[in-house]
Amino acid sequence: MRHKFLVYITFGLLFTCLSLQAQHKSKTWKTYHNKDYHFSLLIPPNSSFYSTSHGYIRFQNYSNRIYIPGLKKGQYYLEISFERNSTISCKEDIENPKAVQFSGLKGYIGIPKIMMDAGGYRKMLCLKSPQGQLTISVTEGDKKMPIINKILGSFRYKK
Repeated sequence: MRHKFLVYITFGLLFTCLSLQAQHKSKTWKTYHNKDYHFSLLIPPNSSFYSTSHGYIRFQNYSNRIYIPGLKKGQYYLEISFERNSTISCKEDIENPKAVQFSGLKGYIGIPKIMMDAGGYRKMLCLKSPQGQLTISVTEGDKKMPIINKILGSFRYKK
């Protein structure tokens, strides 16, 4: 009986430590501020950054820079693109688009119509700003999309 009690206590302590570690990890997310396009959002820890001069930004938390088939749970990549003179409506890029409003900007959120990769589960946020069209696509390996939801839920536009 005493042995069983010690086993329960050990597992209870282990579970508590793992839960606290997971909470601590979520608190280490960094805020990414983009001064050119006037927005910010949260980025998971251990993310690498890639940018081009023509309005493309990428974050990811795995080592292969461009593409890996089948992201694992906890792996993600985030692509941000900005087009000043877009001829395509945000609504046209998304299947069953849901109208949203973030910090005064109107747009749509949902699953992208065009899947350029087979990396995992994907969601897109597309907004019209005074500077042009801002598209944020996030792909991750977990069907419940905890990383995607936290990133997109943290989006803020600053006029």
